[in-house]
Amino acid sequence: MRVLHVIKDLEPGGIQTLLKDTFDNKHLFDGQIALFSFGQGRLMEALQKSADPFFYHFKRSYMCDFKLVRALQKTIKEFKPDIVHTHHTAEMLHAFLALRRNHHTVLAHTYHVSPFVSSTTDKYLTKKIEKKFDLLIAPSKALTAQMRQHKYARCDKYHVIPNGISLNRCITPLDKTSCRTKLKLQQDALLIGMAGSFYNNIRDQLTLCKAFAIVAKEHKNSCLVFAGAPVSKYFKKSKAYDDCKRLIHQEGIAHRVIFLDHISPISYFYKSLDIYVHSSKYDTFGLAPVEALMNKIPVIVSDIEVFQEVFQNINNVFFFPTENAADLARLISAQLKTKDTPFKQKAITDAELSEKFGISTYINQLHTLYQKHLKNA
Repeated sequence: MRVLHVIKDLEPGGIQTLLKDTFDNKHLFDGQIALFSFGQGRLMEALQKSADPFFYHFKRSYMCDFKLVRALQKTIKEFKPDIVHTHHTAEMLHAFLALRRNHHTVLAHTYHVSPFVSSTTDKYLTKKIEKKFDLLIAPSKALTAQMRQHKYARCDKYHVIPNGISLNRCITPLDKTSCRTKLKLQQDALLIGMAGSFYNNIRDQLTLCKAFAIVAKEHKNSCLVFAGAPVSKYFKKSKAYDDCKRLIHQEGIAHRVIFLDHISPISYFYKSLDIYVHSSKYDTFGLAPVEALMNKIPVIVSDIEVFQEVFQNINNVFFFPTENAADLARLISAQLKTKDTPFKQKAITDAELSEKFGISTYINQLHTLYQKHLKNA
């Protein structure tokens, strides 16, 4: 079995991280997987090393670029994939056009973006094009429900395959002191952290900043640390980042809020923290809070549907009402007061956590779905 993944850019993000984990563990896949990218980014070097073969065409000029379509057709002819798997609307469009006369290659797509934040153009195109795809995948039941709410015609045909995470990437053997030293973080501070870029409107870092303004008054040695890029090659401005900077200066806590940008390895960040918080409005799975949980630190998340689904019956994950800074502040403060209490994982063991969220589970489920479809085709 040969699978070609198509991605629109290589800037750090949940989809790119999932693909990197997949390619880093390609030995678990019974077949060959390759990557075609039509955008650059900070993960390019890392993905070039792990994705072999790696194809690219970095000259996309328009929403629909027929030079890109021809480049993708050339790659398909060379690699001869059984399946072409896309992850964004732009990839769906170009893959569909590249294969419009090819009736043998299977078209697969994974939805990663909530329709609540998708553009009108993306939603229109996706609804039209998904009818031509053979396999449609969602990382959570919550996202499927959102698609149904936005009247996607084929949402009843979606296969739910939760995203997977590589333990080697998100866990480090180094201790907390060493990790804080590497990231130049204060050793005796109580560190609250959140990972994720600022340049889309999925996450809600501003609510966390508002909550920290309350927490900072009670816990004088606490600091807030963000790991995530404020801008990217394709997003030059970030309102969320600007709003956070403005608020922390107004509250007089700017010296206690640290912006680390994109961090590699991210495991140093998680190991440095006392508490992980993920404030979000429109996540569709949430790799970062799962990665934090695997590092055995308390995790606080918004009470959006997807997190209630993903973290059902898991101890040491605490929910706060979405966008409610006061309730979030109370939760953070309570956790800081009990931070030395041994981490309890009663509801799920380490092995079960790995089985539930590990990259091997994701790869196996994806392979099984591919195989079943090819067999029945």
